[in-house]
Amino acid sequence: MCHRAYQSGGHNSKWGNYNCDSPWPLVKSAIQAMVDIEARPDFVLWTGDNAPHTDDPEPNFSVIFSSLSNITGELRTAFHPSIPVLPVLGNHDAFPKNDYPVAGKEFYGKYLTEGGWAALLPAEAQQEFVNGGYYSYTLDSGVMVRGGGDLSDF
Repeated sequence: MCHRAYQSGGHNSKWGNYNCDSPWPLVKSAIQAMVDIEARPDFVLWTGDNAPHTDDPEPNFSVIFSSLSNITGELRTAFHPSIPVLPVLGNHDAFPKNDYPVAGKEFYGKYLTEGGWAALLPAEAQQEFVNGGYYSYTLDSGVMVRGGGDLSDF
């Protein structure tokens, strides 16, 4: 998907177009490159904004949760199960974009179930997440990571 102002004009390759969102082969290649560079990191910080960045048409929750679920699966497969993968909501991971309620177990719970994040976050973090899209996670090293709807919350 390309931004309205940056239509690709049909010049997309397998790896995409600089002015457009990343196609699936590029996403998979990027995740594999992460593993090749550092197979056993202390944790993976997944910063969100996975849905297409277009206004025409703006992606709905079906597209958003499909994207999240697919990337969740790839990250879980790529990294050893002992490596925490810590997801964070981006402004395009909601519909309409930038529109997050202050609280809502039904709303945020769908990220855990339909987006697959329940497979990534422990029960305590999930309980916190459903309250408002944020959570905290303590690494084995004792460092606490706090996740919210924006990377600046970490």
